[in-house]
Amino acid sequence: MSLQETHLEEALVRAQEAVRKAAEEGRGRLRGSRTPVLAVTGGKGGVGKSNVSLNLGISLARQGRRILLLDADLGLANVEVLIGSSPRFHLGHVLSGECTLEEAVYYGPAGLGLVSGGAGLSDLAAFGPAAVRRVMHSLEKLSQGFDLVLVDTGAGIHPQVLTFVRSADYVVVVTTPEPTAMTDAYALMKAVGLQDRLVGLVMNQARSREEAEQSYSHLSSVCSRYLGTKPVYLGHIPADPAVPQAVRAHAPLVEFAPQAPAARAIAALAAGLAGSWLWSHFLAGAKSPALPPEPAKSGGTGGFWRRLLAAITAGDSHG
Repeated sequence: MSLQETHLEEALVRAQEAVRKAAEEGRGRLRGSRTPVLAVTGGKGGVGKSNVSLNLGISLARQGRRILLLDADLGLANVEVLIGSSPRFHLGHVLSGECTLEEAVYYGPAGLGLVSGGAGLSDLAAFGPAAVRRVMHSLEKLSQGFDLVLVDTGAGIHPQVLTFVRSADYVVVVTTPEPTAMTDAYALMKAVGLQDRLVGLVMNQARSREEAEQSYSHLSSVCSRYLGTKPVYLGHIPADPAVPQAVRAHAPLVEFAPQAPAARAIAALAAGLAGSWLWSHFLAGAKSPALPPEPAKSGGTGGFWRRLLAAITAGDSHG
C-alpha cells in the first residue's frame, strides 16, 4: 500500500468514527426540525466543483441520507454531463410553468435527487418575481423531505453566484493548489464574508498530501491576516487519472471507480461531513480548534429559500 493510500485509509477511519458517534446521538437529532443547505462553490472554473458536488451527494446518499442536489450552475448543466443523463425537465421548465417541481426531480445513483438548472437558463430574475416566488416556495416545500440540500453553484464572484452562496447555511469552497485557483478562492471567500458563516475548504487535484496542506496553510494565513479568520480545512482529493476517465465515460467517479484514490477521498469527506458540523456541530479532527458558528440567524431550509428569493426578486446580490 502506498503512502497516499495509507493517508486515505486513516482519513476514512477517522470519518467513519465521526459518523458512528453522530449515530449514537440518535437519528432524530440528525433530522431535527430543519434541513441544512450546503453550497459547493469555487473561485474559478476547472477546479472540479461540480464533480465534487455530484460525487459528494452520491456518497452521502449511500449512507442512507436523503440528498437533494440543486444544479445552480445555471446555463451549463455540468452535473447532467457528469451523471450521463439528461433529465426530461429542468428548473427553466418549472419557471415557465411547463411542469411541476416534483416532475423536474431526477433520481440518480443511490437515490440522489437532482434538480437541473438546465442549459440555457442563465438568469432567474428574467422570469419575473411571480414565477421565481412560486418556484422558491415549491423548492422550500420539496426540500423538507430531504436530510440535506446541496447547491452546486457557478464559479467565481458573479452576482448570481454570490446570491446562492450568501444565502446558504454552510459553504464548501473547492480549489486546487495552483496559484491562480488559490487567488480566486481567496477573492471568493472575501466576497462571501468568512465571518458570517462556516466555510470549509477542499483542496482538489493535489499531487500529494504535503502539497495540499502547504497550500492550505498559505491560503489560511492570508485569510487570517486580511479577513480576520480562515476557512476550515476539510481535506484534500488527490489528482487521479480515474477522474478524467469517469468524465469521458459520463459516469460519476464513485460509481465508475469506487476504489480509486479520489473516489475514496470523496467518500471520506462525505463521512466526515455527515458526522461532524453538518448535523452534530462537532468538528471531528479539524485543524481549527473553534467550534463552528451557528447558521445564519434566519437559517434553516426555509431561511435559505426566502433569503434567495429576496435577493433575486430585489436584484440584490448582497442580501
